Amino acid sequence: MINAAFKPIGLIGHPVSHSLSPLMHNSALKACDLNMCYMAFDVPPQHLHASVQGMIALGFVGFNVTIPHKENILPFLDEVDLGARAMGAVNTVVIRDGKTKGYNTDGGGFLASLRDRGIEARGEILVFGAGGAARAVAVAMALEGVQRVTIANRSLENAREISRIVEDLGVKSHAVSLEGGDLKEKLKMANIVVNATPVGMSPRENAPPVFDTAYLKTSAVVCDLVYRPRDTTLLRAARSRGCTTIGGLGMLLYQGAQAFELFTDLKPPIEIMREALAVGL
Repeated sequence: MINAAFKPIGLIGHPVSHSLSPLMHNSALKACDLNMCYMAFDVPPQHLHASVQGMIALGFVGFNVTIPHKENILPFLDEVDLGARAMGAVNTVVIRDGKTKGYNTDGGGFLASLRDRGIEARGEILVFGAGGAARAVAVAMALEGVQRVTIANRSLENAREISRIVEDLGVKSHAVSLEGGDLKEKLKMANIVVNATPVGMSPRENAPPVFDTAYLKTSAVVCDLVYRPRDTTLLRAARSRGCTTIGGLGMLLYQGAQAFELFTDLKPPIEIMREALAVGL
């Protein structure tokens, strides 16, 4: 019931119409009988700072941050959690007493999605992409103590930037170009391969995978952070190779669950959130 004690929670991005976060969070808020509502706002980059100030002024409990604001929002926050600072990206902002603090639940959500399938983050890791999600996954893997994290991206300099962050955490790292010959060898060695690019996402779900799956080890775990569609061209190609595959829905669920706990200080109703996502897809 919305009354004078009502507290809003938000999501900002550009665009946001495709997001399943409102459905997931509102199902959880209802299950916990909280007088809160989660709403999505399409915020163009030039209005990012104003949107943060507006949410503070309107008494928001907090808000999530998605593409393209995860990196650019850092200067507009009062405080940033150490993990998010290392990743250079924020996806969750908590507002308390008019002050903002940024967190990143993407990395923890990704690791939780692996644990959900009984998979341990170890060995050689290959991450495709150099955006906020790629940073989060790379840093989370490094903090888990993997042997090496390789970043593959069309822009080699952007890949090197993430690689330097990983090395600062004491883990070996390497950057490769999508067009370079080194990529084939990295694919052959990788224990876990992660697509953190939007390739294969609706409405371009028929786009070919970002790499040639023929070079994968049959024992490799292939993760696609795309969750719409649930079964991407990459996942289908990797399964035909004999690989274990994980879609992006698990990461979406668990990063959302961690954000819910930050917003409410309550244990998230995981299964209700999972069911809501299944309905949304």
